[in-house]
Amino acid sequence: MWAEVIVRTRRDLPNNLRDALAVHFTARVEVRRAIDATTWHGNYDWEDQVVHSHLSNSLVFLIFSPEVRTLKIHVESAFLKSDIRALRGSVEEIERHITQFLNHNKNGAQQTRVAIYSEDNHFQTGKKLTWLGKLGEATRESLLVKLYIPIATYVASLLMNYEPGRAAFNVLAALVALILWILIDASFIRPSFRYE
Repeated sequence: MWAEVIVRTRRDLPNNLRDALAVHFTARVEVRRAIDATTWHGNYDWEDQVVHSHLSNSLVFLIFSPEVRTLKIHVESAFLKSDIRALRGSVEEIERHITQFLNHNKNGAQQTRVAIYSEDNHFQTGKKLTWLGKLGEATRESLLVKLYIPIATYVASLLMNYEPGRAAFNVLAALVALILWILIDASFIRPSFRYE
């Protein structure tokens, strides 16, 4: 399995893209060595198009720049080649690094898409979610349970002979905890891509 991440930027990429990427991604390997660690093993026809290559224990990636506002990144999990979770984790890691690189160069991603392939067959497509998109998903997920918790808290408080004001306070505390959990989920836990 492998993924292709396509990032379209708001402004032109630096003229010296190879050097800028080499500064940001300090661990650079020989392009042929990185190609040999991918599913394209031994195919060096397009090696001169690679602007950056990386190989580590967890992932391998090759960065291309077919246009002045586009980065195309070939990503594979270096160790668990057939594990989709490991591949998605590698995609998330690369996306974070590319976002940091673009921010450092006073640029940003206008659109980020992921295509996951099994051998040469398209398997899944992923779309980058904004923070508000992740917040919406976190809120909608298990919505009935999220509505049930405050109601159950209120009923349980009344059954335990709490005064209605105290029971309402317990409901308020449950709602605050629920909202905090949704914010934490959207900010730190939920993946950046939605796959279809």
